[in-house]
Amino acid sequence: MLKASDTFFNAKTFPSVSEHNGMFVINGNDVTIDHLVFDGNRSGRLAAQGAPAYRMLCRATYPGLEGYTFGRNVLAVGEYRSNRTIQYSVSKNAMCGTALGWGGTNARVVLNYVHTNGSPFPVDSALIADGITLGTVSNGDISSNIVADSTDVDIIIGGATNNSRMQYNQIIHNGYPAFAGIMLTNWQALAATPTKADFRGFDFSGNSINCYSYCDIGMQLGVLTWVYDSNWPNAVFMGGDVHHNTINTTKQGINVSGAGDASYAMRLADNTINTTYNSSTSLIVVPGSLCPNPRPTGKLNVPGLWTENVIWFQNNQDLDMDMTTAWHKCY
Repeated sequence: MLKASDTFFNAKTFPSVSEHNGMFVINGNDVTIDHLVFDGNRSGRLAAQGAPAYRMLCRATYPGLEGYTFGRNVLAVGEYRSNRTIQYSVSKNAMCGTALGWGGTNARVVLNYVHTNGSPFPVDSALIADGITLGTVSNGDISSNIVADSTDVDIIIGGATNNSRMQYNQIIHNGYPAFAGIMLTNWQALAATPTKADFRGFDFSGNSINCYSYCDIGMQLGVLTWVYDSNWPNAVFMGGDVHHNTINTTKQGINVSGAGDASYAMRLADNTINTTYNSSTSLIVVPGSLCPNPRPTGKLNVPGLWTENVIWFQNNQDLDMDMTTAWHKCY
């Protein structure tokens, strides 16, 4: 086990910029992590150093270290690196940011247990954490992981090409709230000139998302629920084959906001969404949110079909579409 000490990122003296990327950092090719446990020791570090300093460290506002974000457990840096695998491992108790950040060519994240990361919103909005955060992957395999009680998004990915797959992952929430279970996003959405994220050839199937009452959105497809401005047509993603997933929730099942374009539609088929339409559901409220709260939720929300979202429905998946309400800039 690799466990952060109570004084890791010691805010009482001065954190080192070398600690910026995370507790354990991989910066190279041809790396395999197998049967390791990474413990961010969130409770011990908060008890020793206090939450105020970590709020600044996690939100890149610590005096002298502005722009640097601290708090991750494991991070494989470098989108152009290749042949990196983490398997049969555990990442837990991350302070903030993410428990496991990965990406690159031939990236493999398989058969891991990632749990109890970040402080739940709204208890401490500065200290939330993803479970697994993926930049972009090519020929990637993100499969058969169990991700439980993350406090931001359980699994989030910003692009996946060349027969990449995300399959048979289990998302479980037993007490910690989160914004979403699994999200396909676009990390370039905030750029001055964003470019579309690429999910062409990506197979997203066989995953189970068990949010119940703890996630606002079971499956979020697109970034426009987070980022929405005049550049939105270039912030959508291309492609993606989303099929045979199961979602159990009492809130929003699937929310689509920036998925597919006129040349490369997203395919949506055979997903099982176990929830019902509710005209008034209480959601997580964040400062500056443009979304009304409470608000309606249901099985499948697709606003702007053929404009904001270009979807190839198959096997009557469109019959689950019970809402066409924009969720723009909600979080």
